[in-house]
Amino acid sequence: MMPAQPRKTLLCLLALLPALLLSGCSQLLLRQTCVGLSHDIHYCLAPIELQPPAPKRRQAPETEAAPGSGTEQQVSQLPLPFSATYKVAIGIEGASHELLSQIELDEARMTVVGLAPLGQALFTLEYDGTTLSSRQSLLLGEQFKAEYLLAMMQLIYWPELSLAPRLEGGVLVAAPCGADWCRDLYPGPLTAANATPVLSIRYDRRDPWLAQVQLQMPETGFSLNIKPL
Repeated sequence: MMPAQPRKTLLCLLALLPALLLSGCSQLLLRQTCVGLSHDIHYCLAPIELQPPAPKRRQAPETEAAPGSGTEQQVSQLPLPFSATYKVAIGIEGASHELLSQIELDEARMTVVGLAPLGQALFTLEYDGTTLSSRQSLLLGEQFKAEYLLAMMQLIYWPELSLAPRLEGGVLVAAPCGADWCRDLYPGPLTAANATPVLSIRYDRRDPWLAQVQLQMPETGFSLNIKPL
């Protein structure tokens, strides 16, 4: 099950979105950079390293891939500075809402701005590879933990080789699947007894920055759907 804190973070965001549209008061907070994704899996935010060496082949459990069979996620060289806007649908425990998310990246900083459908800023996250700050509405209070949102973004978009060293208690497996590309996070070490992923990501193309993305945490009913605009 998802720990209480990320569940509270997401439910708080969904519940307060209507009020946030009417409020201009915000606060600037420094945030932790390590989060719990489940009771046994923890993730610490990775540095801003978007162009590592090409990842080695990674295989799904119980499968073999022939050499040259295309088991690598093809990621284009991301031109920096980079800026893009995405339509984001968040769902948890039957509650759902849509946001616009603007992502800006350069060699030293990642900025994520959450926008209401009409363009009002709801929160702004800034991460320099070491420190994470969040400017957010006072209505969100301490229940809104920016580190969980940024962790989800990194698990979706960061190169796999950058993610693996930042995971404790979990194994990230990436491979072709029914969608064009999949990433699944399992409790580690991976065995037949724990072969059910705690987090699954599906891409409709292999470049994550250009893909429509579906993220699900089946045990919690949490979902995140992202569409480039």
